Amino acid sequence: MSNANRLAVFLITLLPFFGTAQIDSLRTVWTNSESSDTSRLKAIEEYHILTQRVLPDSALKALDVYLSLTKQNGLVRKEAGAYVNKANIFRDKGDFDQALTLYNKAIEKSKGIDDEVFTGIITANKGNIYLEELMYFEAFQAYTAALKIFESENHNEFAAAMHNSIGNVYLQIENFKLAESYLKTAQNLYKQLEQTTHNQVIIIMNLALIDFETGDYLNSDSLFTQALDSLELKEDIILRAGCYAYLARTNLALQNYQQASSFAEENLSLCEKIGNSSLLLEARVISLLSIGERNASVVAREFVSMVENQSAELSNDLREDVFGFLLEYYKDNNSWQEALRINEKLVDTQKKTQQEKNDLALIRGTIKYEIDLENEKTNSKLVLKNLRASFLAYSLLGIAVFTFIIVILYQKHINIEKRTSLLSEIDKLRAAKSGAQWVNPVDFELSRSKIEDAIGRGLNDTDWKVLQTIQADPVISNAKIAERVFLSVDGIGSSLRRMYDYFGIKDSNYKKISLVMKSIEYSNK
Repeated sequence: MSNANRLAVFLITLLPFFGTAQIDSLRTVWTNSESSDTSRLKAIEEYHILTQRVLPDSALKALDVYLSLTKQNGLVRKEAGAYVNKANIFRDKGDFDQALTLYNKAIEKSKGIDDEVFTGIITANKGNIYLEELMYFEAFQAYTAALKIFESENHNEFAAAMHNSIGNVYLQIENFKLAESYLKTAQNLYKQLEQTTHNQVIIIMNLALIDFETGDYLNSDSLFTQALDSLELKEDIILRAGCYAYLARTNLALQNYQQASSFAEENLSLCEKIGNSSLLLEARVISLLSIGERNASVVAREFVSMVENQSAELSNDLREDVFGFLLEYYKDNNSWQEALRINEKLVDTQKKTQQEKNDLALIRGTIKYEIDLENEKTNSKLVLKNLRASFLAYSLLGIAVFTFIIVILYQKHINIEKRTSLLSEIDKLRAAKSGAQWVNPVDFELSRSKIEDAIGRGLNDTDWKVLQTIQADPVISNAKIAERVFLSVDGIGSSLRRMYDYFGIKDSNYKKISLVMKSIEYSNK
């Protein structure tokens, strides 16, 4: 899910919208120092809206002029708004440090403005930065804080945008159920407002992304196409690039390679205009994958170059795509040594991906704790109004997470020790019969007659085969047992349950080991 964040761009423009202005004529006005400051400011406001995602560098130059004019005229609110708009552009360009610096300047400048909604907007935009940098908990906190402000001020349009943003956090930490719930809430709020907004398109894209991540590629393709066709996207190259990227990926999944190649080329072209190196690298990978069927050797050479020169810049999911392609390519060309080398890299990447999933699970737990804590405070009418109380809340959260990890690790350690001890006891029981220091489990023979006498009933041939199998390997899985005795996994389960009953096995964690211990004890009598 590392690329999903670029689709959910909550951009609340602080300046008025004038969709009919022409870029060239507006530039003529704001670059003319002979024009009045009022005229130049108004021209830049319109110019910024039209160019922020089409000509971002030009928009930045205009905003520098805007900042100078607002400072000269003491227009504090407009100055703070310009910092936010500059930060949004730097965020789109991938310069997150500069974006955060500008957001903080906006916050500092807005302290003299009695406007909670304005503060909420800046807080929400900082949340976007945290989300870009995969700081999910911090992003969740920022969006939740902004949502409270917008709801308290009855600003439903911005509240809807925050539901969308929180839904995107859940989407990225792979809690798809909650993600869909928040996105649908945002969608309903926009319907109640009876207006079409930029963020409604983003909601459609996020719902499409849920379908993509859950394997519903046809519906994902339909929703991304719907978003792309929206009039709101015509001048937004960031979101258009996102649509094309995922349309290419869905068609790759559906093996529509020609269509995938077409979308991939559109995505690559837009990413070159955006100038974000991460998006551009992803676009190159998708473009190469789309032509892999007809130009495998060319794609393989490009991927080898990427692995050698840009490996650190590739996300784990992109690395898996690249290594997966190279592995199949080398196998098809009987380059087994290269295939083995790439396979090692692929396995290592898959391990990292699994670790990321484990980290996301911890984040989901942390966010759930935060929500439960907030609900508890609300129900008991407790509001934390000072720094000490806030510090206590976060300390408790940290202690809870740390305690949870320690308990899990301790329990795992105890389980391993107990299992090792039980297996050691089994080895001693085997050795006791022959007087040797150690007996190979395969060479040890159970006594069927003694066991049947001890449990007071006969064992059928199937149960006997299963018992002999687990005697040789007490930690064997049911699936492996099924392979060895030629039974279904369900049949193995039934056999084990019968023997647990016959032998009076009650231990819920180590039933197989306990069963082996008793069978050896009975055989040694």
